[in-house]
Amino acid sequence: MRKTFRLYNFLIFLGGVIALCWLLVIPGDAKNSWLLGFSRNRALLILFVFMCDLPIAILLTLGYRNQEMDEKMLCIAKEKLSNKAFLKAIIFFSLLEIIVGALILLIAIVTEDNYLQGVFSRLAPLMLWAVINGVLTLLFLYFSDLIPKNKQSIIRIQILETALLSILLLFFLTINTGSIQNKSYTADEFRHYRYGRNMLELNSSRFDDSKMPLSALNAIPKKISYLISNQYLYPRFADPLSGRIITIGFSMLIAYFIYRWAKLLYGAPAGFFALFLYIFDPNIIAHSRLITTDIYAVGMILLTLYTFWLFCNNPNLKKLLISAIVLGVCQLAKYTGAYLYPLLLTIALIRVFPAWIASFRNKKYLMILKDIKSGVNYALVFLTISVVIINIGFLFNRTFTPIKDYSFRSELFQSIQVKLSKIGFMPVPVPYPYLEGLDWVKQREQTGAGYGNTYLFGEVREGKGFNGYFIYASLLKVPISTQIFILLALSLYLLGQKEFNFTKNEIFLLLPVGFFFIYFNFFFRTQIGIRFYLIIFPFLYIFSGGLVLKWASMRKDRQIFTFGLMIYLGVSVLFAYPNYISYFNELVWDPRNAHKYLIDSNLDWNQAETQLYQYLKTNPTAQFQPEQPTFGTIVVSPNDLAGMWYVDEFQWLRDNFYPQATIDEVYLIYEISEAEFEKVFGQ
Repeated sequence: MRKTFRLYNFLIFLGGVIALCWLLVIPGDAKNSWLLGFSRNRALLILFVFMCDLPIAILLTLGYRNQEMDEKMLCIAKEKLSNKAFLKAIIFFSLLEIIVGALILLIAIVTEDNYLQGVFSRLAPLMLWAVINGVLTLLFLYFSDLIPKNKQSIIRIQILETALLSILLLFFLTINTGSIQNKSYTADEFRHYRYGRNMLELNSSRFDDSKMPLSALNAIPKKISYLISNQYLYPRFADPLSGRIITIGFSMLIAYFIYRWAKLLYGAPAGFFALFLYIFDPNIIAHSRLITTDIYAVGMILLTLYTFWLFCNNPNLKKLLISAIVLGVCQLAKYTGAYLYPLLLTIALIRVFPAWIASFRNKKYLMILKDIKSGVNYALVFLTISVVIINIGFLFNRTFTPIKDYSFRSELFQSIQVKLSKIGFMPVPVPYPYLEGLDWVKQREQTGAGYGNTYLFGEVREGKGFNGYFIYASLLKVPISTQIFILLALSLYLLGQKEFNFTKNEIFLLLPVGFFFIYFNFFFRTQIGIRFYLIIFPFLYIFSGGLVLKWASMRKDRQIFTFGLMIYLGVSVLFAYPNYISYFNELVWDPRNAHKYLIDSNLDWNQAETQLYQYLKTNPTAQFQPEQPTFGTIVVSPNDLAGMWYVDEFQWLRDNFYPQATIDEVYLIYEISEAEFEKVFGQ
């Protein structure tokens, strides 16, 4: 063991020597010379590496000359590694070293930005040493005998799980940040950013229906840009689009909790399986990169059910408060969160109902009354905390406005206002913009105002939607492998319920899925994109983790089948890079045909305007959406071609010609010769 310990220290020392030599030989800039021909930053880096490497060299020398000293260092290391918290910290920081170091090295190698290349190239030696240090530490911990034998297997599993989790999350970060480069503002992003900016300026008044306080998170990068003096970083933070990184970070947090919940339910393999389905969901990737509240809604609804599950299965004050706070914050993400109140109540009643039946049969009525009393107290805590958080979130903007003073637009709230006219003087304990926004959302759902016509499979409807719209959208936009996994999970669950406990666990996953499935497909009329429906998929991914509940004992052919579908899923999604908003699965093989099935934010959400302008600039003869039928190179948005706003506007193009290409798999390019045009329309 002594030799292994010394080898570990020697290799870390050697990594430091390599980093030091690299720093010394990198050509310097004579203009910025500060010490011995090196710039200030380079000299400080050299000093830092030297000071870190020197103690290791001293310990190696002392240990080599004095075996007693060597033995003492081994004892200290063994004592420290027996501490669980210390061991976890070592594993965490080792992985952090590897991830950060590898990321900076990758940027230094692949970036085309001269400034970034200069900065990260100077950091590369230090980052290389960090990666070496992290890898060697994890290898040492994995194979070391210094860790007590009863903990070795646990630690090794923990190292492997943490490393795999870090790799998957790093991949998710990379694919999100990479695929959003050079993408334009989508149709709603600036309005979400604007509301977030207003929130940071302490103004929560509404100018739009569905913009919510959590958008303030996306406005933070630009807000802090004024504190940045660096001439390179300032314009990047000052760009409102920099706020997209906040949504990406939030989506990574969702990914972690999907892994954690699935792991707690079905084990570590299930956690990684659910995480894999999430990070390889092209629709999740598409909206994780945007300044909108769709992903906030996905995450907060998931976290609400997760914390409520923890509370219900092990109730205590801490978990009660956490669950209530998360539910309250959920109301600041999207109005869909309001449905969680009846949903959580239904879950609680279903869980307690069997006990009530038993108590009723045994004439233990006091037990039922006791449960009801506890339930009412819990409900009051949840409602009180929600009201407080909603008020804080909307900055107490005109809280306690009497209901008679509201100017409601929707039929629902107008009817409520009429029915409550006798007590209309009573103040409403929520901010005016909160209830106002909820009313505006309901009004837009009723009328479809501002959304254009509803479209599905080539059929245009004005003022009404399609039953089952999101079922059809999912069939075309969710990867085929994912659909197979979900169907298999549901089938196996129905066939093998003995291995599950519905009222304890699966009810928290399946009841939200069932409720939102029915609501969105048969009652929700804002049918403009699968993004509204994304909230059900994390629950389905966690539930699908049950497929690998007994992975170790699973038949070999089933393991191979599962791996095969996972590989197919990964390849399918990677091949779609970087166009994830316009992603369709293999059922729509040709992107030129996508507009025949779905439009709006399923396909064209203005994300490819930059590429459109570049194309029109390099092809000056191309005509973008001509007002009259004509020939030549015609470029048209799939939304306008399908008749999202005006059904007949491009009917001449839609019915008579076929696109030859697309711009970024969004805009359609037609090449119409004069002869073809005259054949259809005459001379």
